[in-house]
Amino acid sequence: LRDLMKHAGLGDELEAEEKGNMQHVRFYGLDGMMASIGIEKAMNPYGDVIVAYEMNDEPLPRDHGYPLRVIVPGYAAVRNVKWINKIELSQEEAEGPWQRGLNYKVLPPNVTDANDIDLDKAPSVTELSVYSGITSMEPEEGYTSKFKTGETIMVKVSGWAFSGGGRNIIRVDLTGNQARSWT
Repeated sequence: LRDLMKHAGLGDELEAEEKGNMQHVRFYGLDGMMASIGIEKAMNPYGDVIVAYEMNDEPLPRDHGYPLRVIVPGYAAVRNVKWINKIELSQEEAEGPWQRGLNYKVLPPNVTDANDIDLDKAPSVTELSVYSGITSMEPEEGYTSKFKTGETIMVKVSGWAFSGGGRNIIRVDLTGNQARSWT
């Protein structure tokens, strides 16, 4: 994407902001989908945003977004727009539910009712948060009876975790007693 924008005459993200306060790159899909990313991600030489037209040295298949698809590593999948027919610089993020709808906004942790917040002021989902899942829990070896209230046993927990934006998972914390203590 960065190379394409440079080829179209954009020097860098600062130039886009100086020449018209262009802070977003909007993607329009043939299916009506509209989404955008910030100019800083689009123009970052390490951002790795791809405008794909081929897959495995063949034209991009229709199911994967022919004629063009944008791939934004580390960002929520909704930013990876398929069937692109238009890319533009804009002062504002894309219109529509995939960019400005409740399901695609980051709400502060103190929000208990979405009706209490102005969605226009809430940031859109971009880089992924930490996601994790527990795939198995096994009691300590040799333990065969049912758990008893108040009983403490060792449990082997297995699972996965990943994060967006190229960040590593530094640690995983677990609790088995409603957050009174953590391991």
